[in-house]
Amino acid sequence: MKIGFCFTGEGARGAIQAGIVKGLDSIGIKPDMTIGISSGSICSASYSYLGPDGLFEMWGNIRNIFSVFGLNLNIITKTGLLNQKPMEKIVSNAMKNKPICESLVCKMNIETGEMNYVSNYLANKSDFMESVLASVAITGLVEDRNGWVDAGSRQLAPLKQAIELGCDKIYVIMGRPFSLVQWSKPNGIFRNAKMAFRALDIALYELMIRDINQFLKNKKIKSEIFLVEPTKFFYDSVDFKKCKEGVELGRNNFTILDKKEIKKSLINYHE
Repeated sequence: MKIGFCFTGEGARGAIQAGIVKGLDSIGIKPDMTIGISSGSICSASYSYLGPDGLFEMWGNIRNIFSVFGLNLNIITKTGLLNQKPMEKIVSNAMKNKPICESLVCKMNIETGEMNYVSNYLANKSDFMESVLASVAITGLVEDRNGWVDAGSRQLAPLKQAIELGCDKIYVIMGRPFSLVQWSKPNGIFRNAKMAFRALDIALYELMIRDINQFLKNKKIKSEIFLVEPTKFFYDSVDFKKCKEGVELGRNNFTILDKKEIKKSLINYHE
């Protein structure tokens, strides 16, 4: 049986995914390959080079948004408010090790909309690293990588690619519960930005539902699917100051849903 870990795009909640992976490892569930979208690409690539313990430690060391992004001082000539210099160091340090499994990351061309999955087993190290960074270049917020950006606006759960790579069991590793969590309208100076991020979060959730539904409705697919969700404590995708709490949350509080339970959750959501 070939096991695949499919990391959804979660932003700062990638820390929760890292904790879940460590928890899965403790009960003997280990991937033969990993694949990720958006921040899930960081989890996918880092797992390949660091393993579950290293991935857990990497996310636990993130203290705030400036642990992963810097201010773009060349905003007139470059896109995005932020650059990726801190993240470049994180990815470069991780990739000093030899990979323990294949990892795929996804990037999107902002001009054509083309999606490109890049494997660390097929690409050279510098090209793979560049693809990892492109996969988390959030359009409009983070500078693009020669026109390549985060592909989370097109896909959030890359199940199709995991199937094509021959995975018999696929674990979708999430950083949020598999339901739209109740949210309170914010106050304060940043309320407009928080409102916008909430709307984006809802849109991304719908995108993830679409990806999973496409898998469930295809009766020709023989692969098994499991969805792994956190069961306690929840924070926004931009709340990087909670990453240290997030890894512990993921490790100690998660549940595994099988295909029947996933379908039931989808029915309840649409009702």
